[in-house]
Amino acid sequence: MNASSDPEASGESEASSSPRRFNLAGILNSVDDKDEPRTWQWNDTAGKVINKRKTVYERWESILKSKGQQELSSGTTTHDDNLDQKCYHPFASQLDWEIAQWAVTEKISQKALDRLLNVPQVQQKLGLSYENSRGMLKCIDEIPERCGKWRTKQLSFRDKPGEHFTVYHRDPVEAIKALWGDPAFAEHLVYKPGKLFRGAEQTENNRIYSEMWTTGFWNAVQVCN
Repeated sequence: MNASSDPEASGESEASSSPRRFNLAGILNSVDDKDEPRTWQWNDTAGKVINKRKTVYERWESILKSKGQQELSSGTTTHDDNLDQKCYHPFASQLDWEIAQWAVTEKISQKALDRLLNVPQVQQKLGLSYENSRGMLKCIDEIPERCGKWRTKQLSFRDKPGEHFTVYHRDPVEAIKALWGDPAFAEHLVYKPGKLFRGAEQTENNRIYSEMWTTGFWNAVQVCN
């Protein structure tokens, strides 16, 4: 998709970020003149590793391990009965969460789950915090958004002031922090800007705008050392 800006826009639009694989073939096939060669222009210093830090998950793991080692060395190691609940909040326990995950991933119908939970003592024996599918879904809705809260904004244009568009967006900083801190996406994220051109002649008239790293903003703010 070719990116363009419209000076007639009366509102600001914010693009939401979603995890996508770096599929160069997909980029090339998304533009016209598929048989024409494509050339890239990369900045040599962009994306250079300056230092390495632990991911969010690794930092939490080191904190918890350090806390456990301190308790062990001091002889004050105790079992926190609320630890299980804290880790799987808003669910009451790991089993509470496992049952909900099973019901959702296996696409168990709400009626079928209700029948299971209505079997005498099933809910009590398992120690579930919810008594029916509605209660389970309520717990799921209370799970914090990992990429920030969704927000809405109305967008209109001067040539059609009576026509309104609803834009759903998130705080891009929170979204980027969540995506970059997830090891599952480590091999699929692009950290440096690049310019994609149609044909061998690398001129602005032949430039193709597709993914975020091919746009003007990333290339404009790149600092060359």
